[in-house]
Amino acid sequence: MFLFKIFKYKYDCKYLMKKEEVHDELKIFFKTFSRSFVPSQYPELSKRHIVTALKFFTSSLMILIFLSIIISIPKIMSMPSSIENQLSQFNSVEFTMNGAVLIPNNNPLFIFDTTNQYENVTSLIYATNDMISVKDHIIMFSDSENLSKLLFLIFLILLPGFLILVYFIYLIKFIILVLLFTFIVKVILQMLNYYCSFKHLFVSAIYASPILMLITTLNMFFVINLYYVQYLLYFLFYLLIAFKISRHKGF
Repeated sequence: MFLFKIFKYKYDCKYLMKKEEVHDELKIFFKTFSRSFVPSQYPELSKRHIVTALKFFTSSLMILIFLSIIISIPKIMSMPSSIENQLSQFNSVEFTMNGAVLIPNNNPLFIFDTTNQYENVTSLIYATNDMISVKDHIIMFSDSENLSKLLFLIFLILLPGFLILVYFIYLIKFIILVLLFTFIVKVILQMLNYYCSFKHLFVSAIYASPILMLITTLNMFFVINLYYVQYLLYFLFYLLIAFKISRHKGF
C-alpha cells in the first residue's frame, strides 16, 4: 500500500509537470502568434533559429485549420438536411455497367453491382441502382432522409483523413510561397541598396505567414472569392518587415 502511494505520488507529479509544460508552450506560442502581426517585433523575431520558426509555422497552420473546423461546426451540422434537399431533386439514378466493382478484388469490403451477380457475396457495403446495404442494413435510394444520414456519416468518417491531406497540401504550398516571397523581397532590397541576410529574411517570412494562413484557411471553409488579395496583403506586410530589419548600405 505504501509503495502504491509512492508510485501514485510520482505519477501525479509527472502529470502536473507535463501539464505545466504544455501550458507554458501554449502561452509562448500564442504570445509569439500575436507578436507576428506587429512589424516592430521583427528585429527580435528575425534572429530566432530556423527550426524554432518552422515549429511555429507548422503549429500555426495546424491550429488555424482546427479553429476553422470549430467555426464551421454549424455549417457541418446542417449538412444532413442540405443533402436530403439535394437528393430529393433526383427522381432516379441508373448506372449501366459491364461488371461489378469490387474493392478490393479479394474479400471485398465494397461492392457496386448493377448486374446482381454478387448479391450473395458478403461485404461491408453493397450497392446497386436501387439501394445500398451497410452491414445488412438496407437503405433505398428513394429514402432521401436515411440516405442523407448515411452520406453524412461517411463524410464524418472521411473527415480526419481529408484534414490531414489538407494540412500537408497547405504546408507545402505555404513553404513554397514563403521561399518565393523571400527571394522576391531579397531582390527588391538589393535593387534599393538595402542589406539583410537571407536567413533573417526567411525567418521573418515564416513568422509573417499567419496573416496569409488565416485568410487562406478561413477562405477554404467559407469560400469567398478574394482574387489573390491575401497574397498582396502578405507581400506588403512582409515588405514592410523587410525594411524594418534591413540596413541601407549607403551610396
